[in-house]
Amino acid sequence: MHILSQRLRRFRNIVAAEVLNLAYTGKANVVSSNALFIHIPHNAGEAISSAFGLSSSDHYTARELNWWMGKRCYERFFTFCFVRNPYDRFLSLYRNARSPREESEHSAADYELLRNADLETCAELLLLGKLSRQWHPQTSWFLNDTGEIIVDYIGRYETLNEDLAFVSQRICGEYLLMPDRHTAGNDKAYRRILPDSVTDALSRYYMQDMAMLGYTF
Repeated sequence: MHILSQRLRRFRNIVAAEVLNLAYTGKANVVSSNALFIHIPHNAGEAISSAFGLSSSDHYTARELNWWMGKRCYERFFTFCFVRNPYDRFLSLYRNARSPREESEHSAADYELLRNADLETCAELLLLGKLSRQWHPQTSWFLNDTGEIIVDYIGRYETLNEDLAFVSQRICGEYLLMPDRHTAGNDKAYRRILPDSVTDALSRYYMQDMAMLGYTF
């Protein structure tokens, strides 16, 4: 047991050192030497990463990074994420999953399952646990095993520019704004598109998101 503990500490030290190194190379989820971006899929994460000069960012959860880096190292960083209305996010995920890709590109994770699926079928597959992890409740990206929030700031897709400005001022002392095409707004188009059976399914699956983040249909 003692040997295993030593190996775990050594592994965490290696990961922590690598993450700190990434802070100076503009990779992964490290947006500066003192900030980590928890990238929840389909919440403008690619645009946010680009705004901070990252070529890409991975969809690691805060829990995963906290474990890999170790609590002491993880807490040295200002950690932030962005969330989105679960109904709106579901529709974005659905549309992306069914979009055909060029042969040279990777297909969306659930393309084969969903390319001919309607919204009702997609919701059924979600409830059955058949879809990839990107569909998981957003709370799974920023809660630890005991249900405690372990990120410092939760921004919203609906107020993207304002919240990104706050984060960028906190991190680098200047205000960053998104390009016009990434200005989210709050048009609630999903209300016209999602049938009642789907909204009922989503209200069950994303119950914790709704309660904790204050979203409604």
